[in-house]
Amino acid sequence: MARSRVIKPEFWDDEKLSTICRDARLTFVGIWTNSDDYGVVKGNLNWLRHQIFPYDDIPKPTFEKWIKELEKIKAIIPFDHHGEKFYYIINFLKHQKVSHPSPSRNPSAPGNILETFGNDSGNIPLETETETETETETETETETETIYLDFVKLREREYEKLISKLGEEKTNDWIKQLNNHLGSTGKKYKSHYFTILKWIDMHKKKNNNPNYFNSIEEFVNGKE
Repeated sequence: MARSRVIKPEFWDDEKLSTICRDARLTFVGIWTNSDDYGVVKGNLNWLRHQIFPYDDIPKPTFEKWIKELEKIKAIIPFDHHGEKFYYIINFLKHQKVSHPSPSRNPSAPGNILETFGNDSGNIPLETETETETETETETETETETIYLDFVKLREREYEKLISKLGEEKTNDWIKQLNNHLGSTGKKYKSHYFTILKWIDMHKKKNNNPNYFNSIEEFVNGKE
């Protein structure tokens, strides 16, 4: 089901988007509305074409051309999962604020895509650097915290940053382990977001291995 998304004023004067045709830019917006809440959309072009342009008789080669234009400027990155094609929208979670994300209906983008593009602010900046840098500490403090599982409290943008950095599956793994830790020990932490980041860093250093997201449960249970 399509979802409401935000189009910021900076979208219309973005230089990278200006290099592609008008219809490709419109297609890009249509892709947002048909993606899940984590920036992944089905890559079946027949399905996608009819979702975005249900009343237009657009030839398949024409639609494919618009998609190729978006791929060329790295607005979307294709990937395969169990024989099906999907697209990952660059910087989606950075610019689309989803208050209550629905369970993901698509697979997460592969780790190599998230590592390469997940935090790359140089691609399709729908939010200006000035806006990001001038967010005040007060604004962050007044954001409502959402409770995940039983005890873990995260602000919306904190959860989105974890998703962008780790992917949905690994983020939920860390939340689960922190939740179990809080429930079993009764410990309290000032920031659950920074606790997760600290654990990730400790885990990385302890394992001295680039693939440091394995065996999270063993790490948490044995870290102290």
